[in-house]
Amino acid sequence: MKVAFELPYRHIRRLKVHQDFNFLLAHKVLDDAAYRQEYGDGGVLDNGQYELGEPLDIRRLHIAERMCKPEMVIAPDWLGERERTMAAYKEASTLLTSEVGGVVQGKDILDMLKCYGELLKEGCHYICLPFRLERVELMQLITTQKLLSEDVWYHFLGLKSMAELRQILALDMPYTSIDTSKPIKAALHNKDLDDDLRGLSVPWSSVLSAEQVDACEDKMKEFMALVQVNDVD
Repeated sequence: MKVAFELPYRHIRRLKVHQDFNFLLAHKVLDDAAYRQEYGDGGVLDNGQYELGEPLDIRRLHIAERMCKPEMVIAPDWLGERERTMAAYKEASTLLTSEVGGVVQGKDILDMLKCYGELLKEGCHYICLPFRLERVELMQLITTQKLLSEDVWYHFLGLKSMAELRQILALDMPYTSIDTSKPIKAALHNKDLDDDLRGLSVPWSSVLSAEQVDACEDKMKEFMALVQVNDVD
């Protein structure tokens, strides 16, 4: 599994070396020149749905894409809305020049499975699975029904808990990645990775102390070590 972390914006250059790829928020690319410069070109460009409550529209995503030249852009999605999300994926695939990632959405597991099938039919090579849906159960169903595709990279958007991470790793899927803020939250609140970190605040735009940045590095390395051990097993 490849890993990207959601990083405190003023410490990206130092911290990004501890991850496998960069994960950028499109609205920050548009609004913050320092953020954009610290990351540079490449990586995955996220539509901002979780942070903003609504994804950026495709026009603004297109502008952000031109500014940071990502390898992949996550198409707009709406929680539980399969048809609207699929329509946005098709529009993004037509307009954007980067590879476009489609998000699985649906009102229940069967609706999500239908969305997954529609993305496969459209030739989507990057399928994204949001943490607010029952994605482990969905992937277990997909695995059982032998619907995993060797042509698809599966990206897990966010992480509920380390317990969920272990469930994802146990699926033993060949091409996977994840983005998470868990190590940063653990570091800044003096918590363990396995603690309940939901709802903990992070001063994303603030300058952290040297001790705080050191703690972020330590927790990121700890997370990466856990993933690498599971990859070997």
